[in-house]
Amino acid sequence: MDVDPCEILAWDTEFFGFRIARARGDTLTLAQVNHIDVWCERNGVRCLYFLSRSDDPGTTQLAEANRLRLVDIRITFGYKASRPLPARDCTHDPVIVIPRMDSKGECLVATLTGFEGSITWDTTKPDGQPRRCLDTSKAERAFGFKATTPFEVGLRKTIDWYKRTPF
Repeated sequence: MDVDPCEILAWDTEFFGFRIARARGDTLTLAQVNHIDVWCERNGVRCLYFLSRSDDPGTTQLAEANRLRLVDIRITFGYKASRPLPARDCTHDPVIVIPRMDSKGECLVATLTGFEGSITWDTTKPDGQPRRCLDTSKAERAFGFKATTPFEVGLRKTIDWYKRTPF
């Protein structure tokens, strides 16, 4: 039995009002690209997500040649500890991520990106995790990591990079 090359994402489809799907797998062949195209056309898909391996240039070239565009980068770091690192409670104030406000009480991301429109928070939707609290002292002891960039500076650098990077 042939497995569908994609799956419809029900929540995304309902939220955005048009059919959205995710391609299965993280590599591509020309045959898979053709199968995905036919499947998407047959199922009325207007937006397709594909999470590609970064170490497969053939997949990247096929994706770009077939109308898939880079919109996000996900990096997963792995570290094999010699012993489990126990979780600890925060010893400092948590970073407030969303909605982070600037000194004038405006949304920080809107201020740093130059967005001048209005922002309406939909309080009926989940807010993700608006506060993040990390105790990085374990990472420093285990493998020498020490955070040196304040949140707002890192956010500004990320936005600046995104604005100057052509996609």
